[in-house]
Amino acid sequence: MFGLSFGEIFIIMVIAIVFLGPEKLPGAIKGFAKTIKDIRLGLYQLKRSITEDEELKSLRDEFIEEDLIEENELPSNTGKNKK
Repeated sequence: MFGLSFGEIFIIMVIAIVFLGPEKLPGAIKGFAKTIKDIRLGLYQLKRSITEDEELKSLRDEFIEEDLIEENELPSNTGKNKK
C-alpha cells in the first residue's frame, strides 16, 4: 500500500498494540482509514476540478479561435475574482 512489506506492517501493528492497547486499536484503525478515505476523495475532487478548468479553457480558446465569441465576452480567469 505505502511500499511497506508484510514484516514492516507486522512491526507497526505490534507497536500499535503495545502503545494503544487492544481496546483502542480498532477505533484508531477506523479513524486512520477514514482519514485516508477523506484524503483520497479530496485529491480526486481537486484532480477533477483541474481537469474541468483545463477543458473549459481549451473550449474557450477554440471559440475565440473560430470567432464564435469575442475575447472579452468571457472572463479570462474563470473562477478567480479580480480586484
